[in-house]
Amino acid sequence: MDSKIIWCGLLLIVVVSGCLQETSGPVACTADAKICPDGSAVGRVAPDCEFAPCSSDSVEPVTSTRRPTQFPDTLKA
Repeated sequence: MDSKIIWCGLLLIVVVSGCLQETSGPVACTADAKICPDGSAVGRVAPDCEFAPCSSDSVEPVTSTRRPTQFPDTLKA
């Protein structure tokens, strides 16, 4: 009976000490990148690892006005 009380006491100490452990160390975020509408990229910012705001969120996406390349029907060597 006494050994059960000792084991339960030790188990309680281990559980309580594990719950009281502080986790205030540095935060490591993944190295993802988000492409902003203006073409720039932003990374994640600690402590919550959310993406940093884009430099200009109100800028509309850049659209290409370039036409597809037209190749001639015959190529001369």
